[in-house]
Amino acid sequence: MPNADLPPFESVCLRAKLIRVGGARPAAIFESKSEPERFSLRVGSENDAIILARHLYSDLEIRATVSRNAADEIAGGTLEEWEPLDNDEPIEAWREWFGLTRPEVQREGAADARD
Repeated sequence: MPNADLPPFESVCLRAKLIRVGGARPAAIFESKSEPERFSLRVGSENDAIILARHLYSDLEIRATVSRNAADEIAGGTLEEWEPLDNDEPIEAWREWFGLTRPEVQREGAADARD
């Protein structure tokens, strides 16, 4: 039986900008157009925080386990993984993503462009 005192957790994937990272218990603060407020996520280790800090003020694709408050805002959680979005051109970023994850779609698109 679930404990009603503990907030439910969910896994989310979203695009967010890294605003701050660090602290005695490493954490990262993000802002995202899909969330109404900035939110803080625990980072696995000090080494992870150092690596993540290289992407300060950059857009990232993040996956996290989060809990939400009564206003449906992210109240806290843990950063599971992140991927920098270095490409400033959204169409090129999608093409690159499909090329890496769905090469068959990339080939179909290339064939369509030649026709």
